[in-house]
Amino acid sequence: MFLPDRFIVGTCPYCGYEKAYGDQCENCGRLLEPTLLINPRCAICGSPPVLKTTKHWFFDLPKLQGELEKYIESNKQLPPNARNMSLQILRDGLKPRALTRDNKWGIPAPFPGAEGKTIYVWMEAVLGYISATIEYFEKKGEPDRWRDFWLDPATKSVYFIGKDNIPFHTIILPALLLASGGGYVLPWTVASTEYLLFRGLKFSKSKRIGVWADEALEVFPVDYWRFALVALRPEVRDTNFTWEEFQRVINNDLNDNLGNFVHRVLVLTHRRFGGEVPKPRSSRGEWFQEEIRRRYEQATRSMESFRFKEALQEILMLSSSGNSLLNSERPWELPDDEASSVVYVALHAVKALAIMLHPILPGSSQRMWELLGYQDRVSEHSWEEALSPVPPGQKLPEPRPLFTKISDEDIKRAVERIEELRSARES
Repeated sequence: MFLPDRFIVGTCPYCGYEKAYGDQCENCGRLLEPTLLINPRCAICGSPPVLKTTKHWFFDLPKLQGELEKYIESNKQLPPNARNMSLQILRDGLKPRALTRDNKWGIPAPFPGAEGKTIYVWMEAVLGYISATIEYFEKKGEPDRWRDFWLDPATKSVYFIGKDNIPFHTIILPALLLASGGGYVLPWTVASTEYLLFRGLKFSKSKRIGVWADEALEVFPVDYWRFALVALRPEVRDTNFTWEEFQRVINNDLNDNLGNFVHRVLVLTHRRFGGEVPKPRSSRGEWFQEEIRRRYEQATRSMESFRFKEALQEILMLSSSGNSLLNSERPWELPDDEASSVVYVALHAVKALAIMLHPILPGSSQRMWELLGYQDRVSEHSWEEALSPVPPGQKLPEPRPLFTKISDEDIKRAVERIEELRSARES
């Protein structure tokens, strides 16, 4: 019986990480072979493995070194972590990579003489993108439509991955597509993040490290999680998730910044203008329209570059600027003609926030939309409509707060509830 290389651990010969797998080091991202590991051992029993002779089929990656170098060097969309890791792998020199394994599970190897062997997962997994597209259109009765996506040079394919999957999408997948000679489009870019850690440790279900989706939804609203995970998205470096940081992000950024601004504007509209969007009757606060446009344009650039944390920061700068607008202009003290202009532009900012936050906070943005007096779905409106003000005369329903703060006691109860769920699941 042969031990799969994923079940062999040891020290990475490149970075010295002591828990590298036989196929890849999750610390530096390099692709490995079990024989390269220093002090290799079985991941199950801890004993050193014994080398035995077997026959395997290999993918001749070195043949594609030049083409892959051109692909990486000319790809201007790749984020820095993907580009740097890929170029380092290419500088180290590509090596032939085994296609087959002596496993009973997996896709049977189709090569003559390979009976009893299976295709190793690194190959068939990335090609699953194509086979899934083919299967989807076959089920729709359009068996040839997959070609519109995989053979059209205008296709821009984006892969959302963690950094440990970078080489499989910037080296392995392009190599397989190039080797096929079938004219497949190569990955346009990868939206690759660093690691999200839980108190400095990798998420591990077996070790009870982390929070899982079903547990998360039991203890706090889904939009709280969506907001926090985008706010903490590890776009540049590994990021720690802690309950303290989750609480801070929700209380300070979601509630005190965003929620506070929206509620202030809506309450002010009701108190000064009877819950009706006023027609601006002066130039007071008009300058804030430029702030809306500026934040919109910067958030758009970040979104289109798949830098979602950066986009959220720009959007929150708009609500922060909105709070500053209210504090500096003090429309509750102004005469109606001047107050109308300030409230009008502040309501425009709320509309812009509802539209721009919809991809991140679909539920909360819909509630914001309805609090502005709209009867339809915010999802039915284009991103560009963030630049269009709320029409004067539109009636607003009674305002209500969008969010509530998370107390220390709430966090304590959440942690206890998660432990209850795990104990029940394991019993």
